[in-house]
Amino acid sequence: MVPLSTAKIDTTGELMSRRHFLHSLLSGLTLGHVCDGTYAHAPSRSSFSLSSDKLVREATQLSIPGGKLMPVPKFLVVHFTCGMSGRSSVAWWNKPQAKGVNAHFVIERDGELLQCRPCNRMCAHAGPSIWKGVRGLNACSIGIELANAGNAVQQGLLFGKYRAPHGVTRATHKNGLTADWENYSEAQLKTCFQLAAMLHEEYQFQDIVGHDDIAPLRKNDPGPLFPMEALQNFCGLTPTTKQ
Repeated sequence: MVPLSTAKIDTTGELMSRRHFLHSLLSGLTLGHVCDGTYAHAPSRSSFSLSSDKLVREATQLSIPGGKLMPVPKFLVVHFTCGMSGRSSVAWWNKPQAKGVNAHFVIERDGELLQCRPCNRMCAHAGPSIWKGVRGLNACSIGIELANAGNAVQQGLLFGKYRAPHGVTRATHKNGLTADWENYSEAQLKTCFQLAAMLHEEYQFQDIVGHDDIAPLRKNDPGPLFPMEALQNFCGLTPTTKQ
């Protein structure tokens, strides 16, 4: 993970430190306060709420039927879509070519929250995976996808004329890959932090991790620009990125 004090994110046309960016991002939230790059969690103030059928009341529902019943989830897994709009990813998941891949939530670049399946139903978002001795995290985790092209922004063959609306930053992933990565928007990260806080209050996750933590040889999302340690702190979990 890129240290909070050194990673650079271009969100307003000028580079700023990730620490300063996250301070400006969350200072307006009533969820907590910033304290030297960490966040005090106040889950009762989340702007999201969960219904008895495990749907987020404030989310736009784009239902993908199916999914086996899931016991109480142990983990929350964060991804990027490696795509354009969140809705385009959901549309792809509904095609046979997607081979059943999907996730519980997608967050658009403007912060809109989409929900594809109730939190008590399994989604195929993790694939072959392991975390702290638990294999196959599809069966015991909730997946959040952020609409973001990741390092594919530099692959014109994949995205054609796509231009990252919030710019890109050159950074090195913890797996050693140095590339241009699409920046996350402030609105996306606000939604992600608030959603994660509400879900953690409901389920008391053992860990919040990235896809690149549970499948490091296959995946690099959510990438070096996602503030994973800050999210873990915000939800009251001890930051961990090791098995």
